[in-house]
Amino acid sequence: MARCLGLKDAAGAFGTPGRPIRTFQKGWNMVLTFGKKTWGAHGIVLCILAGMGLTGPVAAEQSGVESELRMEIQELRQSLEAMRRAYEARIGELERRIEAMQSVPRGDAAAAEAEALRRAAAAEAAETPERGAETLARAQTGPISQNAFNPRITVFGDLLGRADDRPATNDEGNDVSDRIGLREVELDLRADVDPYAKGVLILALEEEDPNVFDPAIEEGYVTFETLPWNLHAKAGRFRTSFGQINKLHQHDLPQVDYPLPVRAFLGEEGDNQTGLAVSVLAPSLLGHVIEVEFQALNGESETILAGDTSAFPAFLGHLKCFRDLAESQFVELGASHLFGYTDEENELASRLSGLDFLYKWKPLERGEYRSFVLQGEVFYLDRQRPDTDLHSLGAYAYAQVQAARRWYLGIRGDVTEFPDDAEHDAWSASAYVSYYTTEFLRLRLGFQHLEDDQDGPLDTLFLQLTFVFGAHPTEPYWVNR
Repeated sequence: MARCLGLKDAAGAFGTPGRPIRTFQKGWNMVLTFGKKTWGAHGIVLCILAGMGLTGPVAAEQSGVESELRMEIQELRQSLEAMRRAYEARIGELERRIEAMQSVPRGDAAAAEAEALRRAAAAEAAETPERGAETLARAQTGPISQNAFNPRITVFGDLLGRADDRPATNDEGNDVSDRIGLREVELDLRADVDPYAKGVLILALEEEDPNVFDPAIEEGYVTFETLPWNLHAKAGRFRTSFGQINKLHQHDLPQVDYPLPVRAFLGEEGDNQTGLAVSVLAPSLLGHVIEVEFQALNGESETILAGDTSAFPAFLGHLKCFRDLAESQFVELGASHLFGYTDEENELASRLSGLDFLYKWKPLERGEYRSFVLQGEVFYLDRQRPDTDLHSLGAYAYAQVQAARRWYLGIRGDVTEFPDDAEHDAWSASAYVSYYTTEFLRLRLGFQHLEDDQDGPLDTLFLQLTFVFGAHPTEPYWVNR
């Protein structure tokens, strides 16, 4: 009945042309409504006549065209729905392939490639039929240059509020207790320089003192991705590969701040220097994946080397051994050694050694909802001084549980001596809970108890808000978010 009322001739006969035609049923009586006119039995008879083709050959021809179009639309929707189901079936396999790719640590490039594959697969599976048709139309227009959307731009913001039980100061001696501050803003730029190299530039505004922001180049380097013999090279300014946690920027940390020994031996915000890095992925040995990295640096670390007055390079080596324990868990062991000088005459040597450990469990079936990470590092410093040699130790460990898709809970313990005074030591214990609305916004509540034999105890409650907008760079394969 509704199809016969769709004819233009019938609409012109019974109601205002162009006005919608509606039908509804009351008991056994069918009532037709055209515009403001309502028709009973006469309307029904005329509708039947129109449906039998008595309205003329033009109407019949139009009805046939409409029928064919409807059938074609239905077939297209069914085809796109079948494609969507096929994409969903592929997701499991793609996820397994991505996990395998990420289990071989090849630096930012491999991790970025794996994340891009993950997002593409998720996008394909989530597409509606209408979006699928749009995607197909875009694909038919031809390939897109790999630099069409470069550079990829990301902005990070890190807002931190704290409440302390006594006055607390930063490295410059300024009071930072009981306040909210925009700790750092970063601008992250990444691009494919050419088919053989990728470039990264990270600019930062850091709140060194309350409401005083200093610009800095956090990182600026080029990576060479197509070298032979499984080699990977990087040149420029970058975060050094001493241990695990130093590779992360402050806003990517699983806790509010860097552990005490990292700040004591590598700097308040970790160690990043200018130099050249070369790594090689060795052939698998008895199920172990081994990576060896060597870095030649300027030796300008302010904490354990000569700083800006350095006249001799420093050298860093890192050995990493990775092994899958099962489909859903892996373990990684690492060893690091940094050698350089602390004076301009290159007479007083400084040697920092470290061991790192990482265990991660993340089930394949519910990997977005459950995970567990256990990580720790040990530091040992042997530093020559004009009067006597200095030996300092430090260590930290943390455990983190993913309780739900967006919730993470963890605890961390730190203990350290200091590179300029082995008699000065401190320890801390902290707990935190993190909530992610998405990967672009995180809220974190933390508590830390600090014992310092020079400054006394300090209890601090932290509230952190970290936001990201733009093309989110991939985090290391062992970080959940």
